[in-house]
Amino acid sequence: MFAEERQYLIAERVKRNGKVLVSDLSSELGVSLPTIRRDLDELERKSIIKKIHGGAIATTEELPFSERNIKNHREKVKIAETASGLVCDNDIIFLDAGTTVFQMVSFIKDRSNTVVLTNSIKTAVALLNYPNIVTNLIGGAIKPVSYATVGAEAIANIKRYKVNKLFLGADGVGDDNFTVQDINEAYTKQAMLEIASERYLLVDSSKIGKPTFVEVGKLKGLTKVITENDVLGGMI
Repeated sequence: MFAEERQYLIAERVKRNGKVLVSDLSSELGVSLPTIRRDLDELERKSIIKKIHGGAIATTEELPFSERNIKNHREKVKIAETASGLVCDNDIIFLDAGTTVFQMVSFIKDRSNTVVLTNSIKTAVALLNYPNIVTNLIGGAIKPVSYATVGAEAIANIKRYKVNKLFLGADGVGDDNFTVQDINEAYTKQAMLEIASERYLLVDSSKIGKPTFVEVGKLKGLTKVITENDVLGGMI
């Protein structure tokens, strides 16, 4: 088992139980105590768990949509306005379920003959106010905390389409990659990347240099990274 797989299992265990013991993990995963401690060091570095004597406890839970939507709101609106300038009449675009991407709705409302695909229930409902935009909601398992559809069914539905432009968010950005906290969300975003000709990542600067647990993709595979300060190339 690779370290990344082991660390994912540990993170899921902590998330589910709230606490884990080094001795239990060593026995269950069949690796040494020092190996488990190194895994916990790495997970703590990413702010996923907090180490305690003999084990670890959960430190982070994904915030609900309403709370994430107001966090760094001014920056998100600025990013969304910049990104919306890339949307043209007659485009076929994909808007993922990120709260920064959600802010694009008010900026693209006057586009003509624009088709929007989205896995965000919030975005789909907001777009219903604009009959000039054709909206397609991707079906799949609903993730209540984010109002997003994710998982195998969502991925299969996404792969039926091709889009000109994809706009997506992330929970963190590393030296060469961008990440999220949930593996099902990561797989769903990866499917979006596969069907898009142009791929735009929308992240506020507070997330740069702070990768979370699951890699979605490499920065070099993106068309642009858009922050509140700049529009960057595929590599930061």
